[in-house]
Amino acid sequence: DYYASRGLGDVYKRQLQEQDAPPAPSGVRERIGEEVYEKLAGKRLVVVGGHANTQRVLRELFPEWRFFAVDEKLTDSMSAVDAVAVLARYTSHKNVEQARAAVKSADVPMLTVSYNGPTSICQALAKML
Repeated sequence: DYYASRGLGDVYKRQLQEQDAPPAPSGVRERIGEEVYEKLAGKRLVVVGGHANTQRVLRELFPEWRFFAVDEKLTDSMSAVDAVAVLARYTSHKNVEQARAAVKSADVPMLTVSYNGPTSICQALAKML
């Protein structure tokens, strides 16, 4: 019974991971629309936090953006960016505090995004910028 229940738990976790995985970049670009894509493609953003798969998709869509994973120390200067986007649903309190300090010293806006999917994140950022 122990091994059977453990196997079901692994199946359940795998299903959750598959459901949580973002779609391919081409699908995201189609869903956000060309106007939103063009608006964001012209921006220099730093993205703090976010699920690894979400960051991967955003990185493929916007290779000029800089990304910091959860609990990764913000090391770059923020003076040459248009904004810092904090993906609040998947980041640490430490990341948020580091981002807040960095934007304050660089006089750059901090955008807090409370969505996790790449499409929702892009749509929210386009409205904020």
